[in-house]
Amino acid sequence: MSEKPEHKFPTKTLGAFLREKRRQEGFSIRKLVETMKDASLSGDAGVSSAHLCDIENGRRSPSDEVLSLLVNALKITEEELDLYDTRVPNQEIQELTQMNALYGVAFRRMVKHIQKNEVSPEEILQTMINNFDK
Repeated sequence: MSEKPEHKFPTKTLGAFLREKRRQEGFSIRKLVETMKDASLSGDAGVSSAHLCDIENGRRSPSDEVLSLLVNALKITEEELDLYDTRVPNQEIQELTQMNALYGVAFRRMVKHIQKNEVSPEEILQTMINNFDK
């Protein structure tokens, strides 16, 4: 299997990325919250201006529902979101380890190597891209 070319990885946080996209689309925080509320089926996006400010500044992580509304309002592609979504998938990791205990062993082993600075996030992502992304 031939290796894919080195991939450029983003250096900004999810919040910084969302702030940049909001500004590119010409939204104030208040206007973006109103747009999200209008797009929400319940008429309440479950987010306030303060909440959105906290997300942009990295003090909170958006729920899947809030993130979905942000993606639609800011015209973000799935590929862009995947690059910047730094939320830890705790629930998914738990489900995988319950499904197969070896996932837990693999995750724990990877964390140990990361903590020892034996592997970088870029190396992990490049390996994933080279081996699994088509």
